[in-house]
Amino acid sequence: MLAATVGTAAFAADLPALREQVSVLQGQAKHGDAVTVLQQALDQLADPASATAAELLLMLTDAHTKAGNPKPAAQSAERAWELRQAMFGPGDARTLDALNAYIDRCPAAGLAKRCEPMAVDAVRRYEALGNSGAPGLA
Repeated sequence: MLAATVGTAAFAADLPALREQVSVLQGQAKHGDAVTVLQQALDQLADPASATAAELLLMLTDAHTKAGNPKPAAQSAERAWELRQAMFGPGDARTLDALNAYIDRCPAAGLAKRCEPMAVDAVRRYEALGNSGAPGLA
């Protein structure tokens, strides 16, 4: 019943309701259930390359992390970063937040070597936009 309700909320792009329902599951330490619900919500989205999809992927990243699934967490974070980069550009704060989420998951997923060049590139692009450094990326 809860999964169907959450899936409906995500399909209707009701992110606040989805966040609350996932928070309840995580508060009960049902991280695997939160992962399932978020994956179902993603599967129901009409546009898998939307801002809503990026938000759901970041929520899924957190749920996978709490469930102890480092590789899926990194994969979800990487997809969220890719979507935000395509939507907002590499120097946008939303893109950098998503990149931070990805880079934060890399060591636990054994992807540190793959993530390091991305982090360096992100800092360079951020600085090229006239910023004095990228918080959390340096």
